[in-house]
Amino acid sequence: VTIQISDDDLGSGSEVSAPLTVHNVDPVIQAFESDATFADKGEEGEPVTITGSFTDVGVLDTHSAMVDWGDGTVEAVALVQGAGSGTIQGSHAYVAGGIYTIMLTVIDDDTGSHQMSTLAVITGVGLNNGVLYVIGSAEDDTAHIQQTGRGTIKVHASFISEPFRE
Repeated sequence: VTIQISDDDLGSGSEVSAPLTVHNVDPVIQAFESDATFADKGEEGEPVTITGSFTDVGVLDTHSAMVDWGDGTVEAVALVQGAGSGTIQGSHAYVAGGIYTIMLTVIDDDTGSHQMSTLAVITGVGLNNGVLYVIGSAEDDTAHIQQTGRGTIKVHASFISEPFRE
């Protein structure tokens, strides 16, 4: 980098500086949400939609987005970007009921990244990370949980399609 200084009396000078190091600034996720909330639960087998937005002071950076859906599925999601900002959108269907933590990672082309999480609440019955979830609907649901002689648990619930789940 060469620095040149001049004044109004036509005097000037220049100097070559030491090497200049430019540090990357990570992108920042501004918002991230799921449409499957406690107030408006998703259903087993139906897509859950996520949306989000991010900014980056590196207006020339390009970005990608990865989502860990919390059920073992990790995938890239659609990203639309402009100079210094962008949006993400994706969808995923859960096989079993439960409360899933969805993790979004936005990465820039200089390896900077930022993560944010949200939840997906799915009506149904499921085992997630060793936790049994029995998530009812907005209706008058019934559920019965029993331990069988074989050391398994049966869940009978009015909000699942089969008579019970083991």
